[in-house]
Amino acid sequence: MRCRRTHRRPRRGGPRRHRTGRPHGLRSPGTVVRLRRLDRPAIVPTPASQLPVKQAQSVAAELGLTIRETGVGGASDGNFVSALRRPVLDGLGPVGAGAHARDEHVLLAHVPSRTALLAGLLMAHAE
Repeated sequence: MRCRRTHRRPRRGGPRRHRTGRPHGLRSPGTVVRLRRLDRPAIVPTPASQLPVKQAQSVAAELGLTIRETGVGGASDGNFVSALRRPVLDGLGPVGAGAHARDEHVLLAHVPSRTALLAGLLMAHAE
């Protein structure tokens, strides 16, 4: 689930809970596993994020691609970095649909252009 603002994101399963238990097949006496869900803050565009976005848009334009800036929540580790008010450029993975579902897929026709975009960004960063 992606939400623009953390405070609008509904909690799944009610309030935060700690789950404890013994994983199937674990044979170490006295070992307990504790799982805790991490809530990720939404990535929020900031003035600091403008430079990498502009660089990405410039590289994309050279390749005949268009990149737009948006702020969303989700499962990126970039959410934590953004919460520290550091520039984050996220969403550069493969083009596709069905993330983390049985029908998850990548659109192979987009792999060459996405690869070229990433290579161009790395080269621009190295300069």
